[in-house]
Amino acid sequence: MYQITVDTAPIGIIIVRDFKILMLNTIASKFLGFTKDELIGKSVMEFIPEHLQDEISQRMKNREAGLNEPTRYELELIRKDKSISTIELFISVIDLMDGPATLAFTTDISDNIKSKNELKESEEKYRDLVETSQDLIWQCDTEGKFTYLNPAWEEILGYSLEEMLGRKFTDFKNQTEVENEYKAFLDRLNNDTTLKAHETQYFTKDGQELTLILNAIPLKNIEGEVIGRQGTAIDVTRNKELEQNLHLAQKMETVGRLTRGIAHDFNNLLHIIQGHCEILLNQNQQKDEVQEDIRQILSAAESGAELVNQLVSFSKGQELKIESLDLNNSIKSINSIIKRGLTPNVEIKFGLADNLYHVDFDPSQVQLIVMNMVINAKEAMPNGGKLMIETKNEKEFVVLSIKDNGVGIDKMIRERIFEPYFTTKKNRSGLGLTTVYGIINQCNGHIRVESILNQGSTFEIYLPRSTSQKS
Repeated sequence: MYQITVDTAPIGIIIVRDFKILMLNTIASKFLGFTKDELIGKSVMEFIPEHLQDEISQRMKNREAGLNEPTRYELELIRKDKSISTIELFISVIDLMDGPATLAFTTDISDNIKSKNELKESEEKYRDLVETSQDLIWQCDTEGKFTYLNPAWEEILGYSLEEMLGRKFTDFKNQTEVENEYKAFLDRLNNDTTLKAHETQYFTKDGQELTLILNAIPLKNIEGEVIGRQGTAIDVTRNKELEQNLHLAQKMETVGRLTRGIAHDFNNLLHIIQGHCEILLNQNQQKDEVQEDIRQILSAAESGAELVNQLVSFSKGQELKIESLDLNNSIKSINSIIKRGLTPNVEIKFGLADNLYHVDFDPSQVQLIVMNMVINAKEAMPNGGKLMIETKNEKEFVVLSIKDNGVGIDKMIRERIFEPYFTTKKNRSGLGLTTVYGIINQCNGHIRVESILNQGSTFEIYLPRSTSQKS
């Protein structure tokens, strides 16, 4: 009856003394792929991998000597076909008629171990995929606090993961927009809705504004309760800039065609006015006050002619005299002009990089571009401030940076500052920055603007490295 009970038990049972198998049931023998008769009298060490034999031998000796040893552990065994199975052991010492022996209840957990290993391998694979992804992957709790961020966030925002985890997503946004967006987030969270292609702005650690596209789904626990949000985001700042540049280029082309249509006729009218003014002045028959009025008319006509020339230059591009030049030397040569264009309460500093690449550019346009930037910076600092002009090499470009700590530029205005005729200043044509944009574009360069209200603005002009220097 005892033997029948042991043999029909749902787990393996084995009794061992002095390493020899005294008794086992059918399930225990199947773990090893042998029959019971093949195993009785065998040393258990024959089925234990060599690297575990010393440890298991010492445990068995300690246990039979009455010393404390773990009563449960996992053990690898060598099967008859030389494959490895893993069993879970629950061990105790029993007294038989001829002395103490070890009683073990065993369960084959090979499949469980295999499943765990496969799960671990799968988790590691997808963890590596997430950790190395250039997409931004995130999770947050019901309060909007980040609970997980992949390393791509460090590269995009400039904060370490430690600085971001545990903080609300609103901590990295424009605080004037936070209240409405945070409320909308909580509404979506409570409504268990999916968020798709949501455009939003984040700020980097150094204050640069980025545009991100977010996708999110509810994050739920095993009971199905919403415990937060998880999703992805991509940085589309550069795409937005290219989109805006394309829009601006199309707008400038349209305005340019219109300008070319009227500039010629308008210029002819100005020449007639100038000609008659000069004739009247040469006749020398008018009173002094009349001559002064004529000179004012002539001066206005000349200003109009200058504006027409700007319009023509803008509309069809100027004839640039391109040559390979050192931008540092060009800036140094107009140093005194730059300083004269500033008020005494504006402090100017230069940070011109050593070994700066040459650029293919028209030397006569350097002053026009720099002075446009400098005058804009000066006007952004009505109470004085600091102006920094820097150059550096960046990949295959030379970057000319002009930075002020003035009032900054509102986002809506920033998106329009290169548009023809757009200006926020009185008595301005709105063509200064447009002309700069056109010249830079003609030379295959581009210009970027970063600005934070009440902190200042930075204009970065990217000019390709001179072809004469490329290998």
